[in-house]
Amino acid sequence: MEIQGDIVFNPEDSLRDAIEKHSYLLNVPIGIDPKALLWAIAGNETQFGHFRNYVRAEEAFLPGGRFYKASNELREKYREYGVLASSSIGTWQIMYITAYELGYKLHPIFLQTNYIAIQCVIEFINRRAFGRGAINIAEVFDAYNSGSFKDKFMPSSYILKGKNYYGEYLSDKGV
Repeated sequence: MEIQGDIVFNPEDSLRDAIEKHSYLLNVPIGIDPKALLWAIAGNETQFGHFRNYVRAEEAFLPGGRFYKASNELREKYREYGVLASSSIGTWQIMYITAYELGYKLHPIFLQTNYIAIQCVIEFINRRAFGRGAINIAEVFDAYNSGSFKDKFMPSSYILKGKNYYGEYLSDKGV
């Protein structure tokens, strides 16, 4: 994955602009609006970017956690970046190590920039949701929250909240 765009912290780093510019890259099935989907995930994760500057350390990815123990790559990145390597970052709260595994090679903090993060988020959704057969938004929300929509974990409240944000976006658009 090649990241496109300037690496600049900009207070005008608009969520809507990032979605408008990059949503066409989502490989959505017929009937799913890519802009509404990206908007809804941003709503679920950080209230549409209002809390994007908060970095959330994920316990299972920290030293002693099950994913930390299982991943040489994560341990290596933790030595390099500390807790940021084990954290979800930015408007879509994408895990740094997940973005790294998808091809992102910049410093974790740049994931706070919408124009950078959205490219990783789209790559994640294309691979882990649509690339594995997701056909509706509930499956995408499930995959985004838990890593796969085919696992035993069903984040029901996350899915419901995402569906509501998705619907609100379509209503505001007049669809």
